[in-house]
Amino acid sequence: VKADSPAAAEAEAAAAAAPTGVSSSEPRRLHTPAAASWAEGVDGRVCRVQVRQRGAATLVVHVVSTETVGDLRAAIIAGGGGGGAGGAFQIRTTYPNRALEDAEGIEAAGLCPNGTVAVR
Repeated sequence: VKADSPAAAEAEAAAAAAPTGVSSSEPRRLHTPAAASWAEGVDGRVCRVQVRQRGAATLVVHVVSTETVGDLRAAIIAGGGGGGAGGAFQIRTTYPNRALEDAEGIEAAGLCPNGTVAVR
């Protein structure tokens, strides 16, 4: 593609409009309020949970190990995830595949230090 072609001009305009350093294939990163303000010496540790959504971008949510699946759900909703179902979605582990309850702890759910869940 020549630099002076209309296709090149469109590609340059699209690249200029995209946020720097972010590609559409990169997961969106979110933090629960507790993880955002977490500091060394505080109870718990920060855990990284990858959230896979059908037909939507993958999210990476940082939560504190002492938080619950309900806190993870709130972060997913606040980040625009969950398919716009207003909280009416299941959070499931990928293997073994099981539904997680909102009252279940992040660590008890096996999501710490790293975990993957699917939103359905």
